Amino acid sequence: MNSICVFRRWRLIVLVFCLFLGESSCSISANGESSPTLIQSIVNTTITTRAPTLIPSKTNAVTTTWSPSIRTPLPITIVPSGTRLPAIVRAQNRVSAGAITFLAVDPINPAILYAGTTGGIFKSIDSGGNWIAAKHSWINTYVTCIAIDPRSTTTLYVGTSFGGLYKSTDGAQNWKAINTNMPRSNISALAIDPVNPSTVYAGMDEGVYKSTDSGANWKVVNNGLVHTNVGVLVIDPTNPMTLYGGIGGDGIYKSINAGENWIAMDDGLSGRSVGSIVIDPTSPTTLYAGTNRGVFLSTNGGGNWNPVNDGLTSLEIHDLVIDPITPTTLYAGTSFPALFRSTDGGGHWAALKNGMDAAEVYTLALDPMTSTTVYAGTDFSGVYKSTNAGDSWNKINIGLLDTAISSLLIDPSTPSTLFALISDYFTGCCGVEKSTDGGVNWSPINNGLPNDPILSLVIDPVTPSTLYGGTDHGVFKTANGGESWFRISSLLTYGFLHALVIDPLTPTTLYLGTTRGIFKSTDGGENWSSMNSGLPDSNVMGLSIDPVTPMTLYASIYNQGLYKSTNGGGNWSAISMSIANSRIYSLEIDPSKPTTLYTAISEAGYNVVFYKSIDGGMNWNPITKGLNAYRVGPLAIDPITPRTLYLGSYYDGVFKSVDGGKNWVAVNIDINNATTMFAFDPATPTTLYAGTDVGVFKSADGGWNWLQVSNGF
Repeated sequence: MNSICVFRRWRLIVLVFCLFLGESSCSISANGESSPTLIQSIVNTTITTRAPTLIPSKTNAVTTTWSPSIRTPLPITIVPSGTRLPAIVRAQNRVSAGAITFLAVDPINPAILYAGTTGGIFKSIDSGGNWIAAKHSWINTYVTCIAIDPRSTTTLYVGTSFGGLYKSTDGAQNWKAINTNMPRSNISALAIDPVNPSTVYAGMDEGVYKSTDSGANWKVVNNGLVHTNVGVLVIDPTNPMTLYGGIGGDGIYKSINAGENWIAMDDGLSGRSVGSIVIDPTSPTTLYAGTNRGVFLSTNGGGNWNPVNDGLTSLEIHDLVIDPITPTTLYAGTSFPALFRSTDGGGHWAALKNGMDAAEVYTLALDPMTSTTVYAGTDFSGVYKSTNAGDSWNKINIGLLDTAISSLLIDPSTPSTLFALISDYFTGCCGVEKSTDGGVNWSPINNGLPNDPILSLVIDPVTPSTLYGGTDHGVFKTANGGESWFRISSLLTYGFLHALVIDPLTPTTLYLGTTRGIFKSTDGGENWSSMNSGLPDSNVMGLSIDPVTPMTLYASIYNQGLYKSTNGGGNWSAISMSIANSRIYSLEIDPSKPTTLYTAISEAGYNVVFYKSIDGGMNWNPITKGLNAYRVGPLAIDPITPRTLYLGSYYDGVFKSVDGGKNWVAVNIDINNATTMFAFDPATPTTLYAGTDVGVFKSADGGWNWLQVSNGF
């Protein structure tokens, strides 16, 4: 038995990456180719965006097209109210239906399923009826592949993107990293020797690694590989010495000596990106390859390949599986439509649409004992199940979500009341949810809101029942805690919204940052005036307001650094010439000493570095000691002890500093996730909430321990 990783890292990483960094215009082609504003509250940053089978198979790495847009080029909206847009967030024990990366079935007990997601691994013990999040403390929670030991099925191997390899011997209860002599890289594929399961193979960007002691130690086995970006591995079930490896853009390689040497087998596959390989269990010289140009067949052990695409209207093959009982039956996961079946060994394919509402299927798995039971993991719609070989499908999504959390706000007068800004991961819409029990349960409060994305949410610090929601088509207001909303202005002439901030001392004063500049209202949003004097460009990506002296504001201009106003936006002047052409990803103001600022700046490509200024932004110095994070994100400043800071990161969880950023330590127990927002309990600042790519977390001890909360989105 071998297990193959489903590897769609580029497409899904870009989706998550876009949501985390705020690149609203990241696009992927249809075929896959390509506290609130209190003086004592945290000054938060807004990131605004526009969101085993018996013979297992492997999905290809999908080419992604990244399309910059002048409208929202990496927009970062800096606001003191904690708004974010949108980070993929899954509530407790729920899987985001927008991030099913891998499905695996226990070969001995098929009622046990494992789902890999961008936020970790989830387990079902009732054939997908319910899903439970597996606890872990991984460096990165993006699961790329899962392999199950065929003889001891409580032993699992999980590959992650940039987080290395992990192993559990108790059915996903506990995990340990197994990366000895192996780079902590994108683990693209896993395969277990069906005869000797202590032999495990891992494919990654650096090639193939092999372990003969169940993952304790690894050695590289790349001899003969011209290119090393191995995205799929399969083992011949009748001869474990024979392996096949799919290479991105370079066809298939074969080894007949357990990986020690490889030879190209690309006759007919030259230039194809291979992401799926399946072997006919009754005739192991018959192989099928799923590529970016359709399905190819070899009947001579990979010697040559021919296309078998009759009936396929989508040639971007994400995954292939073969029926182990009737191997002339195959299933192909594709895009638009999402799924095809062949009953004649690839001679002809027919789309399977009855109940399959998903746009794209990225991972497939068969029940090894009842092969007419098929599972499909989709990009946006969760998991589907068929019990009649694909003739009809039903969602098995109890506990699965399609929503993304974008912002967390806390009622300063009643801290058990929280507001969350959410968006549907597929459609981009939209709404506000409210919890009155500290985030345990949530209910929608959308009466009067448009069916458009809510891009910013702020709360009146004096009258917390008053909130404002900003959209591209207007600002909406509620005066009764969200029971009803009404439009107070149109933004059709103001451009696209990037920021909405509120004056903490005079809450009837609000500011908008848009693609046409900055606008100000002094009457609770009824009327707005342009405030652009001194700004070099109208494309305002972020706003931040001094919590002590609200006449002082900071504005980040796309690719033109930071500007400051000391007269309520009447005039603006450039500051921080050392970062004049930088993309400013966040700006936080120390509420006890407003001349102390913190910012995350893009220095090269998408490498974001954290800096501190003690002179109101004129000069900046990096503060990175102990900050072992690839990409930093939001900052939280303790409202009572401002030298205590919390910093989120994309890959490495949460970091804490108690000396104003001089030194950092990881505080990642049960929260090694992409962290995109923070909010403090204004009454008990040691209690804080974190929004991550796997849900909302709560800490009651200053971040040292975290508990996942939030049900009912």
